[in-house]
Amino acid sequence: MERDTSQRRAIRHALINGERPMSPQEVWDSARVQTPSLGLATVYRT
Repeated sequence: MERDTSQRRAIRHALINGERPMSPQEVWDSARVQTPSLGLATVYRT
């Protein structure tokens, strides 16, 4: 079972709204707007 956390939702939102392939750093920068406490390691793990 996959947990639906605020971090995962922010990452998913960043990827869906990205209009091109994004690097983990770009995903992190975009997702931190919604979830400021998001860590770069979480982006890699997700």
